[in-house]
Amino acid sequence: MQGYTDSVAFEMDSSILAKLHLVGVITVAKNGLIFDDSLISEFITRKTKKGIDKQLKQLKNLYQYLAILETQTGLKYKIMQHKRAEKINISFQGLKQYSEISQLMEYDLKSFLELFKEDIQLIRLDVAIDNQKAFNLDSIARNTNRNIYNFFNTSYIKTAKEKKVNEHLNIKHYYKINVELYRLEFVFLKRYFKGKNPMKTIEKTIQKAIKKRIKFIDSFALLS
Repeated sequence: MQGYTDSVAFEMDSSILAKLHLVGVITVAKNGLIFDDSLISEFITRKTKKGIDKQLKQLKNLYQYLAILETQTGLKYKIMQHKRAEKINISFQGLKQYSEISQLMEYDLKSFLELFKEDIQLIRLDVAIDNQKAFNLDSIARNTNRNIYNFFNTSYIKTAKEKKVNEHLNIKHYYKINVELYRLEFVFLKRYFKGKNPMKTIEKTIQKAIKKRIKFIDSFALLS
């Protein structure tokens, strides 16, 4: 089976901010002196009024730095620093969505890595596996010693102690209507990248879950 990098997030020292002009233009939404309401809206992902109000409050109170990086492709990327964090995060979300935007994002990611790979730390990797048939979730749950929880159109495969998220690994399964494919997604978080060879560990973790060999395509190789 083939696996694709769908989203990645990196952690970097604030000194890298001065060099990001090499890949695009940074516009600050919030720092010690600036708070731009119009730009803050770029960080809102909730849909309901209650959710939007809650997220806006979190952005105001929990983050010391928020900015938007716009590259020559026209795409925009969020740069964020939590109040308790020493480093800044940037994410590339939606690298495998079968669209022109995904292709442009792949180009941006390659450009970013060419310049800053030695100065950043990978802290999140979403690996997507797409298939015409639904995956055998009962088998995956047994292989990973997890339980299946269904929420709307998505199935989450979680450990018994989990609530909303796991700080180590999240697994989910859903149907992508736009391309008529089932997607199994493994979300590897920060703790996964503290070992000696995290990419090899990730490969073994997925193969253990699905009991099939997996071949990684595209930007996964760039991250190794």
